[in-house]
Amino acid sequence: MDAGNFVADCRLEDSDEVLQLPIVKSKLKKMLESAVKKMALLGAPVIPSSDDSLEQFLQSAGKFFGKDSTKWEQMGEPKTEVHEDGVKRYIRSTGIFSGTELHLFVEQPFYDERLPVREDRPDLNFNHRRRPMLTDEDWQQVIQDQPWTPSRRRQALTDYLHAKLEADEGELAAEGCHSFWELAINKDNHADMRTDKWAAVKRQARQEGRRAGAGQGSRWARAGLARGWHLHSICQAAAASAQPGCFGAVDNGSAMG
Repeated sequence: MDAGNFVADCRLEDSDEVLQLPIVKSKLKKMLESAVKKMALLGAPVIPSSDDSLEQFLQSAGKFFGKDSTKWEQMGEPKTEVHEDGVKRYIRSTGIFSGTELHLFVEQPFYDERLPVREDRPDLNFNHRRRPMLTDEDWQQVIQDQPWTPSRRRQALTDYLHAKLEADEGELAAEGCHSFWELAINKDNHADMRTDKWAAVKRQARQEGRRAGAGQGSRWARAGLARGWHLHSICQAAAASAQPGCFGAVDNGSAMG
């Protein structure tokens, strides 16, 4: 879809049913204003706008699920109490009301519970499944670059792979290196792979070379030394596919040993 107009996959926490809700720019919403007004008069949910506040979005989205956060219903009969102090008479009526309170959580597209929590690097923190939207600023930050372009998605993917490389766990490092290599062999992806990503691959190549050369590869995988050299080779291949000048030449195995 055009920038600013996108579809959000939404569901209730206790349900597997997913609804795809269109979210449009206010400019497009104004063009459809007459139709939107007719829909509202008929009681149909109004299409959310990307300029809506968090509360407005929750109200619009909730109605698609049959939830109205503005509606409160009285439960049972009200309780009436009468009190007199000799001069005045006070009547207090109390009741119990039931309603729906809506909260929004955004799910992490690259969630991986195996990764450590990285409070020091929020861009590499993929250990949380979802995060709450508490303010209008939170909501606008999430949707400001929606829908993601292929380039933006690749950049997010490289952050995820970078987190795997720095997890200090063999299987995760292997997955990260293999995936970087698969991205790196296509030069069209290089523009979306920042210098710090290539540097992380280079560091991993050096570490794997040293471990394999010192006979420590078995600590990282059951295949032992052979696996260590294999992972080192994959890291080298990914790093060697970088654009010239990204971070210089990659050390060879003999130098690392």
